Formats: sequence, C-alpha cells, structure tokens
Amino acid sequence: MLPFDGQFDPDGARELVEKELADPRYRDSPNIVEEFFAAVRRYLNGLKLDEALGGNLTYLLLAVVLLCIAALVIFLFLRSGGFTAEARARKAVSLSSDSGLSALELRNQASSDLKNQAYREATLTGMRALVKDMEERTLLHVKEGTTAHEASTEIARFFPALATQLQRAAQSFDRAAYSERPISADDATKMVQLAKYLHESQAEVKEDEQ
Repeated sequence: MLPFDGQFDPDGARELVEKELADPRYRDSPNIVEEFFAAVRRYLNGLKLDEALGGNLTYLLLAVVLLCIAALVIFLFLRSGGFTAEARARKAVSLSSDSGLSALELRNQASSDLKNQAYREATLTGMRALVKDMEERTLLHVKEGTTAHEASTEIARFFPALATQLQRAAQSFDRAAYSERPISADDATKMVQLAKYLHESQAEVKEDEQ
C-alpha cells in the first residue's frame, strides 16, 4: 500500500489511486468466474474425473452451468405465469357461442351460472346472449375477430341510452376472458340484467338504417 502523508490534495490523491491500480496484481488477478471454475476444477481433479472424461472436464462444467442457467430462467418464467399469459394472449375468446344455443337459451344459461355463483361463466355467457339476441334481430353481424368493444359500439347505435352500460359490459367480458382477476357478483349480475333488458327494449332504428 502506498503511504499517505495526512495532507489532502485531490490531484495527489488521484495520482496515488492511479499508481495503486497500476499494480500488476490487479491486472493478473482472476475474476470471480475464473476463480469459481478453478475451484470446481481442482475439486473434480481430485476425483480424477478429468482423466476419465479424456480432458473434456472444462466443457462439461460449461455445459452444466449453462443448463443450470437455462433451468433457472425457465423456472422464473413459469412462476411468473409467462407461458400462461402468452397462451391467453394468442387465444381469442369468441363473442359467438359455439354451442348453437339461441339467445333465450344463452340468457337462461347465464342466469343459471349466476345463481350457482359461477360469475366468470355468467359474464361470458351473458355477453354472448346479448350479442346473439342482436344477431337474431339482425341488428348486429359478428365476424371472426370482432371484439367486445366493437360489438358494444355497434349495438349502442340502436340503443344510445345504454352506451355506457354496453361499454362496461365489454370491459367485464374482456376481464372475464383474458384476466385472472376475479369477477364480482355485481359485474356478473349487471351483465345478465343488461342482456335481459336489451331483449325487452325497442331498438331506435333510423330511416337510413331500415
């Protein structure tokens, strides 16, 4: 260690630090990775594994480390729900029912789900019942890829007083379809009630839309 005379001089201090860091022992000192490999290699050399592996011990150690890193990355990804989230993002939840049920049957099913406290299913089925009812009344045509918000916006043209409720219904449908957040009884109840109310409501059809 270089001596320090007790007087503080910034330029002198910088010069002392530079001289200290210029010491060859810092340049020649192995880093932590090299030290780790060296320690493991010394241990395994004591077990005579290098000879048994034909001098390929270094490559074996590298492969083991890489496998451990890969396993750690996969573990963290799985724990964070990465694969599940990616699958949900790729899977489009259709607004149309694949069961071939009528709007009435879908409303009854949604009511049954609500009664059984299956709030997520009630929300999804309630929205599908609403959309199916609009299709049966030829007020809406749902194509593949149509989103809940697009459908709600189109329906609101015929029921402008319910535009806000329809947008909230679309938000509830998306949350039930794509999120792991729980669906409240209130959200499911509002969805089922909206589907029934729309069925009983008269659409406001403009002359140019008739």
